[in-house]
Amino acid sequence: MQRSWCDHPRYESGLRRGHYESWFLRANHPDRALAFWIRYTLFVPKSRPEEALGELWGIAFDGESGELCAVKEEFPLGSCTISGEPFGVHIGEGRLFVDQATGTARTGDRSLEWQLAFESAE
Repeated sequence: MQRSWCDHPRYESGLRRGHYESWFLRANHPDRALAFWIRYTLFVPKSRPEEALGELWGIAFDGESGELCAVKEEFPLGSCTISGEPFGVHIGEGRLFVDQATGTARTGDRSLEWQLAFESAE
């Protein structure tokens, strides 16, 4: 199968023009007021590639109890690994591949941890 620009990271090391790229997962329970949202992000400020970051974001919504937990953790881009062949994003404790997503993100005393597996015929 030929790969295209839309199914692999577009990040190039040392970019001075700035760059923003993110991959996210979202799911809602089919019958209950429960949901989550997870995002793996690369951020390279324009003309300042030395300040580039990898970010892990997570939000868990519990509409039954009214609770919400939101976290965001930042990591120097030098400690992250981004790969196109095979697809893989490693940010902090977060790992995203074509068939799984794992991670832990913390903000203060709050944390979210996830371990997901998925498959597709595509």
